[in-house]
Amino acid sequence: MKFFVLTLLLMASLVSVVAALNTSYVSYSINVSARNYSSSLVFNESVSPTSNTSLLSLVLLSSSWKLEYTTSVNSTQVFPYVPSIQNKSVSYTSANYSLNFTLVKKGVTNIEFGGKAYKGTVYSFSGIFSSHEYKYSLSGNISAFPSSLVYSFYLSLNQTIKLSGTLVSTNLPLDQDTQQPLTMVVVAGVGVATTLALGVGLPLRKRRASTRKTPKSHWVD
Repeated sequence: MKFFVLTLLLMASLVSVVAALNTSYVSYSINVSARNYSSSLVFNESVSPTSNTSLLSLVLLSSSWKLEYTTSVNSTQVFPYVPSIQNKSVSYTSANYSLNFTLVKKGVTNIEFGGKAYKGTVYSFSGIFSSHEYKYSLSGNISAFPSSLVYSFYLSLNQTIKLSGTLVSTNLPLDQDTQQPLTMVVVAGVGVATTLALGVGLPLRKRRASTRKTPKSHWVD
């Protein structure tokens, strides 16, 4: 009986090790600054293959809270890659809102990472989203490895919220161009942006709420 239990434990350990070896991941340090607010965060993304699909995990950490999101995906390469295009513009207009986004390849840059040197690519982007009630503008830049994986980025939202990040750890290949299709890049970007928006927006909203003055109550005879 003991031998059977030990065998099961050994098999479970081997399965865990194999799963860990097959898990792809990236980790970024994130800095956020806004009016009277600043924070340092860590963003982790990992993809673990399963029998039929893959498990995507997005984790955003600060010194006081943790936000985690997991879902099943049909690809093992849902990471922050820049699509293999020179320039790209997207425009959409409806009765309720409009969206304009432009991504432009600017040139090359030297990237030092993990004791190796890479010749990366620099992109700039800008966009405007407007509706009947709101209007948001964003601009920034991205540097990417030869594999198109994002190394660093800077984003300014309405010139009030500034977000920057740098890759600190990964086990993904950085030399080989993965040629990620635009649809996969959009899927990855939406997931990452949603997690960052929730993680950054919650403390900002809490801070704004805490700074509002509570009206004093009084009796009137």
